[in-house]
Amino acid sequence: MKKIGRTSIKRRLLILMVLINGVFLYLNVKFLTIDDLKQFSEELSANLRKMRLLEQTYTEEWDAIEREKLAEAEAEGGQEFVWEKVENLHLALPAYTKMRHILSRLQDFQFLFSKRVKQIRISQEMLTFKSLLWRGDVQRLQDIFVDVLQTNRSIKVGLIGGSLSGQTICPDRSCLFIDHVKKWLENILQTSVTLHNAAIPFTTSDYFAWCTEPHLDVENMDIVIWESATDDYIMRSDIDKQRYDHAAQPQELLTRQLKALPTKPFLMYVNFMSPENIRNRDCVNSEYYAGRHLSSHYNITSVSWCAAVCSSLWQLGFTPDELIHSGELLSERAHEQAGLFVINFLKGILKSVTVQHMNRIRTNGTYLQRLVDLHDVFKANSKDVHSGETHQRQQPVFNAIWNRKTERDISNDSVVTGNELDPLMALMSTELNPKPDGKNSVLTSLYLNKTDQPFSRPERHLNKRSRFPAKWIHNPMCWPLSQPQFVPGRMFSLSRNDGWDTGISEKENWYTSTSSQKTITFSFEMAPSLSNRTCVLALAVMACDYCGHALAWLDKDFNKAVLVVGKWTGHAIRVIEIMRDVAPGKHTFNLKSLESRPFKLSAVMVGHKDKTMF
Repeated sequence: MKKIGRTSIKRRLLILMVLINGVFLYLNVKFLTIDDLKQFSEELSANLRKMRLLEQTYTEEWDAIEREKLAEAEAEGGQEFVWEKVENLHLALPAYTKMRHILSRLQDFQFLFSKRVKQIRISQEMLTFKSLLWRGDVQRLQDIFVDVLQTNRSIKVGLIGGSLSGQTICPDRSCLFIDHVKKWLENILQTSVTLHNAAIPFTTSDYFAWCTEPHLDVENMDIVIWESATDDYIMRSDIDKQRYDHAAQPQELLTRQLKALPTKPFLMYVNFMSPENIRNRDCVNSEYYAGRHLSSHYNITSVSWCAAVCSSLWQLGFTPDELIHSGELLSERAHEQAGLFVINFLKGILKSVTVQHMNRIRTNGTYLQRLVDLHDVFKANSKDVHSGETHQRQQPVFNAIWNRKTERDISNDSVVTGNELDPLMALMSTELNPKPDGKNSVLTSLYLNKTDQPFSRPERHLNKRSRFPAKWIHNPMCWPLSQPQFVPGRMFSLSRNDGWDTGISEKENWYTSTSSQKTITFSFEMAPSLSNRTCVLALAVMACDYCGHALAWLDKDFNKAVLVVGKWTGHAIRVIEIMRDVAPGKHTFNLKSLESRPFKLSAVMVGHKDKTMF
């Protein structure tokens, strides 16, 4: 009843605020110019977004509280929880201490965070409302943070992206947006965070729909961040003219592949806009025809730097140089802003999870017993993290706070008595010696699965209804030459090379012809497909203004050779399907240059595609 009463009062207040805004706009409409009307319209829209977000937040918080109380009542059978009844209570002390330290660091971080966002021109509206386009389903992210709290395990973060994340803008240090996120996670969680940056310049979602696996071990990732909004937007016309009915289909195909993984990594969209659009004050990218629809359809978290900073492009005194590094790269400030937008989202999830589980320790004996049972796992992971600290660590984002110890950290690191701690900490500290009866065995089998990974709740099933129906790619196999590659044995190696050189430009690599009539061959095996699918052979070509053409054919069947166009306005990796209905079995792929102008081949891909619409 309390929940219903509080919710109804909040809704009445929200409705009243809307009415007041409407009356104010009506009374002043005769005296307003077009610009004023536009400004008030934007303010009204912003207020409505705030009210919807507040209502959603309050509802979720109250629902979580009610579920937590119900679960605790069922677990304890309605009886008052007594800490002394838990065997080997001291074994839960490391996990509880970690939670306390995380809350302490989050509180200390908040002050510097608030100060820093003002220094790089981030308003509270940009941070709270404009940057988060869609909150999405965060259950998997919560489970990851819970595992870290309970077992102190490491986290693996993978990045799929294009030019903005695939090229270095700071030669002496790491300053991309994903580097800021990694450093923050390490400093707050005090655990190992491994970053796999698989972003490759000039690539799109179309390329990664075929070639994600060689570049990123997605099945072992906890968090996967997609950042290809700018490159997808630049190549949208080419994608429409090629194999797809809608330019959003490559991003949806990649999204469905990641959502269908058995390990269920947490997927997040991060959307930028290109330097060219910044110069033109044109706030567009692929999220307007793809990302917004896909994030709501598949309930995926979407953070938009483009939407957050768009209004600031017209502010008095703004110059594009503030957000542009050089050429087609964003500046260090732009990456830091995007990193803080992602950090602000993660910070809220981590804080709510930590507070919730701190309260469970104080009131729930079943959960406290779980921490006791996971003690050995926590200690083993702690040793791994400690041994990993021998490597040289990167400088944190905010040096001022992490190069010193706070009063809380000093007190927590020192040996303290029970009077200096809260009651639960004091009670745990009195049981530091294990009991001689041998009852301190760890029952990790109750909470670990067969792969010795911490147990997590089941994920929501993938929405089988596609947002943009298409002919999907099944069982893609890719042999790329570009770096980085985290899966061994998938390098693109030639069985014959008649006058082709290797071209290298930071991460993107390719085979390039040196003159006309030069041939290369590559051997592969095509797996058999189902009756309703066809076997497809595709190429990833580094297209450019000065590139030439080539002929491609299989085995010795030169009569069915296909012309592959390498010339393209600009500089980008294009995916071109050259053959369908390829017979299963072993084949030899042949490619012959036709001009003195170079032809650049980046990868060979095979897979199965649906013959009918999904």
